Amino acid sequence: MKGANGVILITTKRGTEGKAKIDVGFTATMKTISRLPDKYDSYDALTMTNRAIEHELALNPASWSYMVPMDRVNKYRYRTSIEDIERYPNVDWRNELFKDAAMSYNAYINIAGGTNFVRYYTSVDYVDEGDLFRSFDSSRGFNTGFAYNRLNVRSNLDFTITPTTTFKVNVAGSNGSRKTPYNSAGMYTVDWGAAQIWGSVYSTAPDIFMPRYSDGSVGYYPLNSAQVTNSVANILNAGTMRMNTTRINTDFVLEQDLSFITKGLNLRGMVSWDNLFVESKRGIEIPSGAARARKWIDPATGIATVQPYDGLSHFDYRTDPSLNLHSGEIQNGKTQRHVNYQIQLNWNRTFNNLHSVGATGVWTRQEDAYGSEIPRYREDWVFRTTYDFDGRYLIEYNGAYNGSEKFGKGYRFGFFNSGAIGWRIAANRSSSPSRPTSTT
Repeated sequence: MKGANGVILITTKRGTEGKAKIDVGFTATMKTISRLPDKYDSYDALTMTNRAIEHELALNPASWSYMVPMDRVNKYRYRTSIEDIERYPNVDWRNELFKDAAMSYNAYINIAGGTNFVRYYTSVDYVDEGDLFRSFDSSRGFNTGFAYNRLNVRSNLDFTITPTTTFKVNVAGSNGSRKTPYNSAGMYTVDWGAAQIWGSVYSTAPDIFMPRYSDGSVGYYPLNSAQVTNSVANILNAGTMRMNTTRINTDFVLEQDLSFITKGLNLRGMVSWDNLFVESKRGIEIPSGAARARKWIDPATGIATVQPYDGLSHFDYRTDPSLNLHSGEIQNGKTQRHVNYQIQLNWNRTFNNLHSVGATGVWTRQEDAYGSEIPRYREDWVFRTTYDFDGRYLIEYNGAYNGSEKFGKGYRFGFFNSGAIGWRIAANRSSSPSRPTSTT
């Protein structure tokens, strides 16, 4: 019922009897932005603004007050000193925020082998994902920015208990660590916070302020600061944080060949425990009092407006050197606990090389819980029967009795079934080198 649009079956690699085989690999990938929309620089933007004002003067003579003298416009293109650069900014925000390229690395080692009693397959995989956002030196002993790395570990063991009994133990786990600016995971999600850093790229004009000034202050616009974003300042003032996601998946499978009862009969039982834990807010937070000084230079007068440390006394801005160190906390709402039970009985047999009969019965039970909530339950009883004659005429019937505790008593279970008939227009079984015993 839950696979109405198809299912994906994943079979992990397993060990084989013999000497240990070791497979080691490493890849490096370079990433770059294929293309971003272009923006005019300060000189071209101001020139076009003046031209637009000239065209509308007949309708709106007051627009003349917005004209920028050409001698000042030229200053944005021809700057000869650090004072000119900071007074007449010409900022390429894409270049300030993004690297030309970033590297991703992946290294792995697989070991497989075994004896006639136990076969093993072990894999360790490490991924270091470089980010296209630039990393900035905070001048406080750490770098800000984005990064991601993950370690995957898997171990598959197959024990031959008896000639007809196999016991499998599958253990897999991963730990992913995502680095972000600290406040990007405050009351909002990490993705939302990261998206806001794009704000400067296309919403902030190239001539309004510098991302950072030579005295260590950051740019801001005092006249309408709510609509003008300095993403470099937001990253520098945010600190740095790690969000760690840990997954643990375990499967215990018992397979029993029941051919001593009737040929083609086998039984499979499985129990699995899957858990996920998310820890966030491990890192360094910069308090508001420790944020960098903010500055704006009026291009018309050259007068700098610096954010005062005290709004009443207007003393010179003083950066508080204190930092808030956080050891991290578990996100209870993102913790996941899953328990699955399954028993499957299969029977497939061919009679007289013409009649193929198959039957499968599966019982599953799932227990899912998020955070500290009471587990939710789902139970499924499923069967499937198939018959084909000579590999050409096919009949199939499926049924599922599904239930969930989400529904009220007396309405929790429902029966759903389907059937199919088929005719394969092909050579008969005797002339075909590969003869399927059932069809889906």
